[in-house]
Amino acid sequence: MTTLQKITSAVGGVVPLLTAMVVLSFPHKSAPQIAFSCVGVSTSSNTSLISIGISNQSASSIVYFVGSPLLKSNGGWGAFQYPAGTKLVRLGSGQTATAVVPAASVNGEARVPVLWGFTYSPNATRWQEIQEDAAAWLRMHDFRGRGALYTNYVAGIKL
Repeated sequence: MTTLQKITSAVGGVVPLLTAMVVLSFPHKSAPQIAFSCVGVSTSSNTSLISIGISNQSASSIVYFVGSPLLKSNGGWGAFQYPAGTKLVRLGSGQTATAVVPAASVNGEARVPVLWGFTYSPNATRWQEIQEDAAAWLRMHDFRGRGALYTNYVAGIKL
């Protein structure tokens, strides 16, 4: 191996290593702004309704599902179970929505689960999905990828 080949090999090995170190040393960026809040609780003689506000201030579309309220009992919360076969609702970038769910007719503290996740570009191929996952990892350091679903809770709701 000539000296030129040795130098080229050394530079070829060091440059990708330095690039990776620089990219990984960037501070973690916070997740895009996806906000969930209790807009209101209305009660009538027969039922109570809870309005949940969803705000997508990120640059990507999301999908979401608002579940039934969970009540606090003996210091613990009931378990959230996603109903099989239920479709997620799409919410575009910069949009807001309100979901209304019926509440139990008991008094106490409740929290409402919201299952959500980022969507891939429409009609994305598998390769495009992998590219979007890599871009999301670089932006947010989230190894789960854009197809992952998260559960947040809108808490502190008094019935």
